[in-house]
Amino acid sequence: MSLSLSLSPSLSLSKVDGMVEEFSGINRAMEKTGTFTMDRKKLLQLVGKANSNLADVILKVGLFERCSIVTIAC
Repeated sequence: MSLSLSLSPSLSLSKVDGMVEEFSGINRAMEKTGTFTMDRKKLLQLVGKANSNLADVILKVGLFERCSIVTIAC
């Protein structure tokens, strides 16, 4: 089972791959042309999806859980 599927059913690998590819395309175009032409609404939707998926991963993995008193380092 992939990490994305074990974290959240709504966080599928294909969705993550799609967002990574879209951000990569934006970066390649900006590098080539020096301009940014994406529609503001589409960009905000893409950033919102990325942030939502990142928050799901953080919660599922428990990156921000409190450290145990017994442990020396978090």
